[in-house]
Amino acid sequence: MCKISGPEGPCRVEAFVWGETTKNDEARFTCKKLDRATYVGHCVKGKLDGLSLVIADGSKKLVKEAHISYFDEGRIAYPTLTSFLAGDNNFGVMEKGRGYGCVYFGKWDKSSERCGLFTEIYGKDIFTESNAQKLRDGTFDLEHYRAKFLDFIQRKQ
Repeated sequence: MCKISGPEGPCRVEAFVWGETTKNDEARFTCKKLDRATYVGHCVKGKLDGLSLVIADGSKKLVKEAHISYFDEGRIAYPTLTSFLAGDNNFGVMEKGRGYGCVYFGKWDKSSERCGLFTEIYGKDIFTESNAQKLRDGTFDLEHYRAKFLDFIQRKQ
């Protein structure tokens, strides 16, 4: 487990970041990909718990990346909504063992074809360029989407 910083103090999460350079990226799934990471969410008994936003950043991480996902005692739940915080504004999805793009603003939009689950959970407004920019500037409204997430869970029960 890796310690990351956030509003409720240091909190632990699993080393969930994949390799970025090659299939043999020795830093994949290590805390070196998260040693500068931050979170917005709740730290329960020292571990990230519930819907959270993690900005993955580390000494061996090539590009900062936002992850919006549910965490259970520090373990990330898949699929997770992602956004690289450099280059074009974007959203993608990370599943266990694979990832794919939803939208690269100004280039293409496959969100309705590939990423319908996230639209069902969070609403059509999740895939806006404004939200991608808010992830970059630190103003993303996690509480708004947490309420939508909880509503979705209740509807599925």
